[in-house]
Amino acid sequence: MARNEVAEDLIGKRVHSFDFPESTRDLEGERACYVTGTVTGILKAGDLASDGETSFADCDRYIIVADSRIFAGKPEALACEGQEFFPPLNGTMTSMGNIWNCVDAVEGEVKH
Repeated sequence: MARNEVAEDLIGKRVHSFDFPESTRDLEGERACYVTGTVTGILKAGDLASDGETSFADCDRYIIVADSRIFAGKPEALACEGQEFFPPLNGTMTSMGNIWNCVDAVEGEVKH
């Protein structure tokens, strides 16, 4: 299955998007750094996001509408309700030669 097909499988799903590709998937403690939200689409490289200003030339990215953010194990306020985050698609090569794989579906969790 191609990377974009896998990425499209996450559209409409709740996810954790972890901040650092080299880090663990900790959900608690000082190494926990992630946003939780819903993947609403894929932003193609060079396209503009819904704010009409945000664009990334380097790679395709998930569009995640976040409802919570954890940094260093502590909740952080979002800039606004429905703040969007744009992590690279899983499987994207990083500038350091690693593979980005930081967006995981949240099993069994439903946002009401």
